[in-house]
Amino acid sequence: MASDKIRGVGGGSLLVLAVCALTGCSSDSQDSASELGAPDLAYAFERQSIEPGYEDDSTCMSWTLGNDEELWVHRVDGFNDGGWHHSNWFFVDEDTYAGPDGAWSCDERDFDTVKAGLAGGVFFAQSTQAKHDIQDFPEGAAFRIPPHSRVVGQIHLLNASAATIDTGFRFEVRTIPAEKVTEKLHPVSMTNLLLEIPPRSKSRFDLACEFAPAFQEKLGEDPSFDIFYVLPHYHALGSGLRLGLIGGERDGETVFETRGGVGTPLGAKLDPPRHFDGATGFKLSCEYDNPRDDTVGYGIGDQEMCVFLAFTNSPLTLAATSLGTNKDGGMEAGMPVFDAPCVPVAVQQD
Repeated sequence: MASDKIRGVGGGSLLVLAVCALTGCSSDSQDSASELGAPDLAYAFERQSIEPGYEDDSTCMSWTLGNDEELWVHRVDGFNDGGWHHSNWFFVDEDTYAGPDGAWSCDERDFDTVKAGLAGGVFFAQSTQAKHDIQDFPEGAAFRIPPHSRVVGQIHLLNASAATIDTGFRFEVRTIPAEKVTEKLHPVSMTNLLLEIPPRSKSRFDLACEFAPAFQEKLGEDPSFDIFYVLPHYHALGSGLRLGLIGGERDGETVFETRGGVGTPLGAKLDPPRHFDGATGFKLSCEYDNPRDDTVGYGIGDQEMCVFLAFTNSPLTLAATSLGTNKDGGMEAGMPVFDAPCVPVAVQQD
């Protein structure tokens, strides 16, 4: 069972294949529906009551799609009414994490984000405390969900206010026919776990990862793909994130950069897409401004994160994390820079 501090969450009041008018949409989603037409799939979780001062990242949620045929997902809208600090969603076989849909304890079904990603694929990720995120791709670009799938997510709820929050979460999904798919997308993600943000100062943490060796090993060729969408993730101390290229003739080139704050939808459709050809890897850079007296590490609550998710037409699903100890990268733009060693992973798709 999910924590008893979250009341009214369950698997019984779910709307599947419903149009906006049936899901209690806000004006934002009604405008979206009027512009784009009704979504192909929609799903609303029962509303929740989150008590003041409550934080939880141990609750998972699921939505069984009931799709007898494959789906090519072109756009996903995620809506909430506050209290949703962050959430990561995946698609898996409908028999995976078996049990009623709605909210459930992640531990009870042995949910793990890495396992979910390997068992299926990435479906959607939410910007920090944003109430409406749009994950969409240029014309003809989409990712495939196999028949008989379900969407599962680990959610991070946070109510830092003095009042109880009554909130809900819902999805609107838009697909395109298989014959109109010109770019088949797969995810790329990088996470820097080695954050030791110094007190009373600004700083930057870099994670540079080489992916070219995996392409040579698995495909016998240099990497050649395009980047269609990027979503950054950091918390309140984050002052910016940059995704750049390393290696070859593209070394140092910026793919994406933002200085958006918490509560702002930070995902970006890259149209036209950005080319990776000529590079050998990615460099993730996160900047922080820490006014506190304490060093801040990686984690939830008052800690920080440095993550990005992207979708590309690479034949390999790419991921990377940090491992070991930061190296002193010197000073740039008046701030200390820390370089983390990288562990890349590449999985070949069908």
